[in-house]
Amino acid sequence: MSDRLVELTLLYRDGVIDPAALDELQSSLRSDATARDRFVELLYHGRLIHRLHAPGRVQTESQPPSPMTRRRRVVGVYSGVALAAAALIALALTAWFVLSPAPQAPTPVPSPRSSHAIAMFSDCSADAVFADAARAPQLGQSLEPGSIRLVAGKAQLMFRTGAVVDLIGPCDFEMTQANAGVLHHGRLEAFVPGAAHGFTVRGPDFSVIDRGTAFTLRIDPDRNAYVQVTEGRVIIQPNDGSPAYDLAASESISFAAEARRYLRHNAAEPSQPLALPTGYAAMIRDASPTAYWPVPDTETFERVPDLPALPGAGQSLRAREPIALSGSYTLECWLWLNAPRRSTILGLGVGSSADDIISHTLLLETLAADELDMRFPAQGNVLRDLHRSRGVPDVNSLSDRTYAVRRWQHVAVTFDGAHVRVYLDGRLTAESSADHPLAGPAYLIIGSLAQHNIPPDRQRLLDGFVRQLAVYDRALPAGVIAEHAGDTHTPTAPTKTEKTP
Repeated sequence: MSDRLVELTLLYRDGVIDPAALDELQSSLRSDATARDRFVELLYHGRLIHRLHAPGRVQTESQPPSPMTRRRRVVGVYSGVALAAAALIALALTAWFVLSPAPQAPTPVPSPRSSHAIAMFSDCSADAVFADAARAPQLGQSLEPGSIRLVAGKAQLMFRTGAVVDLIGPCDFEMTQANAGVLHHGRLEAFVPGAAHGFTVRGPDFSVIDRGTAFTLRIDPDRNAYVQVTEGRVIIQPNDGSPAYDLAASESISFAAEARRYLRHNAAEPSQPLALPTGYAAMIRDASPTAYWPVPDTETFERVPDLPALPGAGQSLRAREPIALSGSYTLECWLWLNAPRRSTILGLGVGSSADDIISHTLLLETLAADELDMRFPAQGNVLRDLHRSRGVPDVNSLSDRTYAVRRWQHVAVTFDGAHVRVYLDGRLTAESSADHPLAGPAYLIIGSLAQHNIPPDRQRLLDGFVRQLAVYDRALPAGVIAEHAGDTHTPTAPTKTEKTP
């Protein structure tokens, strides 16, 4: 390939090619099949180099990136297409978005729909299921403005500008322009090359405007949303005209629809993977939980066979169905906190529904000074505090252990009908007397106060991540908790604390 063609390809890749140079590039690619092959190869290797040397990048998968997506695949890998067919598809895509007329400048607000193709259906997984099976798109099919409703599996779209969107079912995504779309609900991952600068995805409450080059967007059916930037920058523009958020790589933001509140996170994902003790899932099954929520990552929710799972998504969650507990209980999870700030970790709420919590049976929160704060009803509906350093009379502090910041920590809270106990990394940290049983079905709360009379600015959304959440209808013994935490010390027997008169 000539030096001039290399120069033109790099200008196109970086999104700074002018109309005259684009015409020259198009002419060269139309007349030379070898040049087209080299063009695709150069884009691929340029993308690979960018991924290897991008500062602050988040490496989430080990497979090499491709010129078509930011993470893991050359077009055709989803569907298991043979290499020869995949090469033909790659060339077809090249001809489609390079040899076609250049797109108009993008705009965050979708314009009236055009009658011509604005995207191509570039890939799908073997298990992809579409809501309208009879009209499911075919690999390589040109797509006009309209919706893609994916029930399960994965599907990939390439916009005319070169922006690539991976849809993860269930997902409802609408294509509106050659460089814009609407995510009604579900999850998508977008890779935006320089030529597609300004690619925009609208949601029910805000728009994500890309400034290059990769992000993930998730919106649940209740309109709670989460945006993670893996490369480059994006602008979060609220639909109500309030100030925008400028997010860089490794930053993220969550949106609580009911509270109408945005919470910015310093780290999109934990910097360390969660290393569970050997045989952890089997240990949980042997303990017979009432509910088990593995949460392997922030977007994926899987079920363990023969165990009920709790619905929900995001940094703030309320179980939509109450949990049947006999009076005693255990809440157990692995916790990652991004910063020492006031936020709610777990709670049990009593009310007529998950959206009408009248009172909290238990709240486990963090304070700004690396301390745990636990509140539970005692002597009626008066909330009583249990924490390490405030000198509350009914506190029995058993160690100087505090919650961890920016590392995974095992957390367990038990209630046996007489005492509430907190365990960190398998070791008893604090306990107090409590004789207030559950007053009705309990709704599990993660990451917010979720009480109907708590104003939005006091919701204290969790700036962190909860994994492997299990709920039991009894107080687990200290030895079992230590085993789940992977702690090898000999558990200390719980101290009997006299009830407060």
